Amino acid sequence: SKGARDFLITGFGLVTDHIALDSRVLGVIRHVGVEIPDGAASDPVLYEQLEQDLVQQVCRPLGITGAELDQLLFKHYKEIKRIFPKGLRT
Repeated sequence: SKGARDFLITGFGLVTDHIALDSRVLGVIRHVGVEIPDGAASDPVLYEQLEQDLVQQVCRPLGITGAELDQLLFKHYKEIKRIFPKGLRT
């Protein structure tokens, strides 16, 4: 799931409302306090549900695509972790 999405998002720019949930992207999502089900990266059903939740609950309100969120998280994960050293949890 991740490899195909990554290729279509960054390789060709053909996919816009999908997210390549690799270890960096998943790590920064967890870091800011989002609970991710065990096995979400390898279970196609959990992967798709997490991806759609992120698109609907994060991307849509921000006015960005899943592909844009994917690249923001992937390219800036170090800065995000630095800015939010303890995540967004209270």
